[in-house]
Amino acid sequence: KEIKKYPPDLLGLYTISYNYPVLETLTHAIRGINPTLKMVAGGPHVTFMPEQTLQETPIDFCVMGEGEETLHELVQHLEDGSKDFSEIGGLAYRTSEGEIKKNGERVRVKELDELPYPAIHLLPPLSKYKLYLLHHKRTPYFSVASSRGCPYKCVFCETPSGKIVRAHSAEYTADYLQFLEQKHGVKEIHFVDDTFTLNEKRIFKLTELMQQKNIDLTWYGTAHANVKNMDVFKAMRDAGCW
Repeated sequence: KEIKKYPPDLLGLYTISYNYPVLETLTHAIRGINPTLKMVAGGPHVTFMPEQTLQETPIDFCVMGEGEETLHELVQHLEDGSKDFSEIGGLAYRTSEGEIKKNGERVRVKELDELPYPAIHLLPPLSKYKLYLLHHKRTPYFSVASSRGCPYKCVFCETPSGKIVRAHSAEYTADYLQFLEQKHGVKEIHFVDDTFTLNEKRIFKLTELMQQKNIDLTWYGTAHANVKNMDVFKAMRDAGCW
């Protein structure tokens, strides 16, 4: 209904493998409503199987890996009316002739602190979003990735962000959390880092800054089973982790 009422210039979608069938059904339904709407998809499944995604769905573009720079370049090309997407790293796409093309990989962002905050002000109030998680204490809720990558080789994890760990500084992360709390009324955070507790020094600094700034958030994140320093968990608890 929203697409009929307010047709977007570009529709972005995200999928992991277990909900890929939903992506198939949804995109075919959307194409039936709007035959000319451009659709771009990202996420782990699309990253590893872009050709299959383009073959089985009416999606026009697939972003492989991190999307900040790839999506920005794609939008610039679309705004300029360009149909040549061959130089956009990290992009797979369907040409106007129906041929599927896959460009080279995009170099991962090295300095995460150089990335701007997400444009949350363009979204509806966060209070309108329903939680998909069963376990939470407060709303509104928001997800934060304070680092990317994990060096471990757990057989059950696809490590979508790679083995090399890159992290926002504790200062950047604390400022961002304060921004979310003060500007958007966020009350709970889910850290979606591949492994949040990798750098104990950063955790101690972050939790210290959160208390200094009087950040009143409940939050939680991921940890590897080999964390042996209980002081890490105590510092996290004292800063609002549950």
